[in-house]
Amino acid sequence: MYIEMIDETGQVSEKIKKNKTLELLDFAAQRLGKEDKEMAVTFVTNERSHELNLEYRDTDRPTDVISLEYKPELDISFDEGRVGWKSWISWNDGRVW
Repeated sequence: MYIEMIDETGQVSEKIKKNKTLELLDFAAQRLGKEDKEMAVTFVTNERSHELNLEYRDTDRPTDVISLEYKPELDISFDEGRVGWKSWISWNDGRVW
């Protein structure tokens, strides 16, 4: 599974991104038989999480995780022909789930 990780907060260590998060997502993909798919994960602040919830879910509050299935009509880019997900994780104080 191809996984793109972006840290908009500048606070997430490479160890968390590469070791913990990647391990967990790879494990989940294997269990679900989705190894041929791709995913984008972006770490954001609560404020950005709130904005994204309003934009994509009409929800007027932040959440810890926002996960959307890729749909061509949304402005989320992936390689052609592959179905994937875009996820945002709110990261304000360095806690891991």
